[in-house]
Amino acid sequence: MLVQAREGPPGKNIVIYNYEKSRAANVIAPYIAGFKGAMVSDGLLVYQNLTSNNEHINHGGCLAPARRKFAEAVKGKRNRASVAKSTLEILKKIFKIEADIKGLSLDQIRGMRKNKSIPLMLEYRKLLDDNSSRIPAKSLTGKAIGYSLGQWEYLTRFLDDPRLPAHNNYVEQRIRKFVIGRKTWLRSKSGRCSR
Repeated sequence: MLVQAREGPPGKNIVIYNYEKSRAANVIAPYIAGFKGAMVSDGLLVYQNLTSNNEHINHGGCLAPARRKFAEAVKGKRNRASVAKSTLEILKKIFKIEADIKGLSLDQIRGMRKNKSIPLMLEYRKLLDDNSSRIPAKSLTGKAIGYSLGQWEYLTRFLDDPRLPAHNNYVEQRIRKFVIGRKTWLRSKSGRCSR
C-alpha cells in the first residue's frame, strides 16, 4: 500500500491510497516522477535512491520508525533500556515541539526548531555516538541506534526546511487499518481481493 498525503484547505487534507504488490523502485518511481517539493518517507532505501539526484525534492526521513525501534528496545529483554529510555525522552520532546508548531508560519517554525529542536537533535546524536560502539549491534537497542545513525542525514532535514514535518504520523495513522488487516488479506488468493 502506497499512501500519499498533502495538506489541503484547513482541516481538509488529501489522502490517496494506491495498492501495489511491492515498494520496488519501478513501482514507486511513477509516483515521484514530476513531483516538486518536500516529502517525508520511512527509511526504505528505494526512496533515497529515487530522490538523491532530484534537485526539486527535499526528501526527509521520518522519526516515527526510529522512535518505534527504541520503544521496542525498552519492551525487549536483555537490552540497554536506559539508553533506549533516554532516547525516547528526547524524541518525545521533539514530537511535542512538532505538535506545538502546527499552524505557525514557516518563519516561526524555523525559529522554534532552531531554538528547541536543534539542541535536542544534537543531544540525540550524542547519545547515539556515545553508545554505538558500546552496545551490541544485534541487540534491540543496538539495532535502533544503527537505524538512526544510518538515516541521520534524512532524519535531520526537517531542521533546515520548515515545510518538512519531523515525522509522517499523519500517513501512518491512515494506513493503520491496512497494517492491522494485512495478515488476513495476505490469505486472499488474488490481488483483486487485497485491493
